[in-house]
Amino acid sequence: MQPTLALLVVPLIVVACTAQGSAPGPVGAAPGPSEAPAPSGLALTGVEWRLVDVGGSPVAPAVGTRAAFLRFDAEESMLHGHGGVNSFFGPYAADGAGLRVETLALTRMAGPPELMEQERAFTAALHAVRAIRLGGGELVLLDGTGVELARLRAVEAQP
Repeated sequence: MQPTLALLVVPLIVVACTAQGSAPGPVGAAPGPSEAPAPSGLALTGVEWRLVDVGGSPVAPAVGTRAAFLRFDAEESMLHGHGGVNSFFGPYAADGAGLRVETLALTRMAGPPELMEQERAFTAALHAVRAIRLGGGELVLLDGTGVELARLRAVEAQP
């Protein structure tokens, strides 16, 4: 293996192993978010959630790259996604309107500065999320005080 590639692969393996070995802590819900699924019957799992807004800024269109998204796997309590440049996965804990993401394993590719900043904001929002609001085909990530961190829209899941 080339030394440069080894420097990139080894930290990813360490992070991935750490993510799989850690168990999410207790979930605390912020006051106010709705615990009911969307009227359309959408649930957190079984849906691809496409990022539309992060930190109050609209998401840059995906041109020549995969759109930023989240997918929750309830069976394994894992989330999988893409930040616009890099793929990620990690354990999550959901309890009613509470949501907590402990650790994310993330590939480390470089991309255009605006997409890298968007991805940084998205992964920061995932680490800070403590509650969700689900309704009208949208998933809103909230911090512990109820401040909106990111907004995602349900789309037909891509394989």
